[in-house]
Amino acid sequence: MDHLESVPICICTVLLQGGDRTNNHLCSCTPHPPRRTTTMHPLIRHYLPYVNLAIASAALAFQTTMLYPWHEELDASFRKLKEEQARQLRDYHEMKVRRLEVLERWVARQEAEGRAERGRREEVSSEDFVRTDGRGGGAPTALDRTTSGAPP
Repeated sequence: MDHLESVPICICTVLLQGGDRTNNHLCSCTPHPPRRTTTMHPLIRHYLPYVNLAIASAALAFQTTMLYPWHEELDASFRKLKEEQARQLRDYHEMKVRRLEVLERWVARQEAEGRAERGRREEVSSEDFVRTDGRGGGAPTALDRTTSGAPP
């Protein structure tokens, strides 16, 4: 009876009533044959944890002695670079503000000179109107041109 229980019986075999009970037929209801497992040599199985420990210890030693100090150096360099960039940005901002102040002064000076020039022109034109021959709208005399500061 143990022999029959260990061999799975397929529904096809039961229906066929004379089917092959050795699990050699190919139908979709039969289980897959057992996979072949590979066994390791006993020495490998015995020494594999020690090899694994040695590799992990070497990796940890490399990380703590080589990589960690290197990361500290990189962090210090990045901090220094960040400070340098902030200083350069601050200097650039100050230079830009100074340049804007110079431009504002230049524009203010140009506007003041333009207002003074317009004021002089308006004075000349109003004096010309008053000093004409009295009819208004006539041309100023040569004497009026030289005293008003307008070019002859």
